[in-house]
Amino acid sequence: MEGLITVLRAAHARSTHHHFALDALRHVRTDAGIRLARFLLKYHANYLAGAKDPDTRFRDFQNHVVHVADSNWGGAPRAAERWYGRLQQFLRSEDWADAAHAAGVLSHYFTDPLQPLHTSQSEREAVVHRPLEWSIWLCYQEILSRWTEDRFRIVFRLSSRGDWLPAAILRGAELAHRSYETLVSTYDLQAAKENPRLGLSEPSKDNLAELFGVAITGWARVLERTAEEAAENVPAVNLVPSLFMATLTIPHGMLLRRLENKFERKQVETLLHHYMSTGLLAPYVPEEVALVRKVLQVRDRERQYLAHMKPSQPVEPPVTAQPLQEEPVTLSFVAARPPGRQLTLAAPIVDAPSIGPKTAARFQSIGISNVGQFLGSAPEEMVQRVRVRWITVEQIADWQAQTRLLMAMPWLRVRDVQLLVSNGCRTPQWLETADVDALYERIERFVQTSAGRRILRTALAPSRNEVMRWIAQARQSSRIAA
Repeated sequence: MEGLITVLRAAHARSTHHHFALDALRHVRTDAGIRLARFLLKYHANYLAGAKDPDTRFRDFQNHVVHVADSNWGGAPRAAERWYGRLQQFLRSEDWADAAHAAGVLSHYFTDPLQPLHTSQSEREAVVHRPLEWSIWLCYQEILSRWTEDRFRIVFRLSSRGDWLPAAILRGAELAHRSYETLVSTYDLQAAKENPRLGLSEPSKDNLAELFGVAITGWARVLERTAEEAAENVPAVNLVPSLFMATLTIPHGMLLRRLENKFERKQVETLLHHYMSTGLLAPYVPEEVALVRKVLQVRDRERQYLAHMKPSQPVEPPVTAQPLQEEPVTLSFVAARPPGRQLTLAAPIVDAPSIGPKTAARFQSIGISNVGQFLGSAPEEMVQRVRVRWITVEQIADWQAQTRLLMAMPWLRVRDVQLLVSNGCRTPQWLETADVDALYERIERFVQTSAGRRILRTALAPSRNEVMRWIAQARQSSRIAA
């Protein structure tokens, strides 16, 4: 399965939607889900065509969005439910090619609202929408790597209620919408004109990396649920012929991607040149943006009309999201891969945060050679025995707090615990009760100081999402321990 995915990604994936559809297959875990993933790979041409058809064939862009701040306006949840029903129907009737196509279409309606540009609309976003999507496509692998190389991944836990699919979309859209303003406001049009990869800011790439994880793991969970409900309707398949055909058509696939990339690059360059020359977007407003605008205008006129009519019965707007039932989908942070070597009491003292070889040698000279001895000794006593002017009681107390924090939460990096202790967080209990915004703002101010810069050196300051991950994992660990 992995070999075929690799070939398809390398030669036949021509959009972010293709990558989401393929990358999710690697994260399917159940036996039934893996059988479905193999089935979709056998019919990969239909699956990948479906993943793009909502953009290229259907062009019903109002069904790609969930505008979170506008009462979750948008047709994505309903469209996803409709295509999920079709997928199950095709599997039952053994229309295999149509089932694979329906799965691809469903992947599009599921993942689109999990990306910020589909959670709202603004004048600025209308300008940057198409160039921004082009930049994201060109930076896809870099952004994906930020997620895969992180120690944590944000993943879906689907509801067991009947509305689990729209609930998952709405919950994902809420998370994506938090990054909307950052993504839109920090996009550098001038830099993007010279090199599209330079248009995205570092915070935007961090936010997108997390949302890539949401889309990929979320779609994997949907495939697992699909397979569970389809039961015996998913056939076992042999992927050898499919791998052979995919390999045979690599030149054709790469040619198509080259042509599509050339066309898109030309369109984006034309849009940027026109906008920077005139300050106007027309007549280059992206079709997706223009259509959603028109639908919203119709919606607003209908609302005004209904407000004057004052009907006795509430009238449902033409496109809206279904409300959540009482058991919502949840998103939680879990370890993506085992952390590095965990700090233990038996570890040499040089492994403790902030203690380099020279300082470790000083402690060893007074009989403190491992972490357990270091934590078991009083700071006042160590200061008196070490007799180094810059090693103070407060300094050693901070080092001990950093060490205890790293032992309790091994997913953190050394600079993470250094930043946390420097900003008042000395225990996991403190971290799990912290307010995300307050802690993030405190750290953001601290890293501007000389002490903060010494800790970071050449590293980037933690983003708000990273601080949120620290707190979420501390809370999750506390619940597990309880």
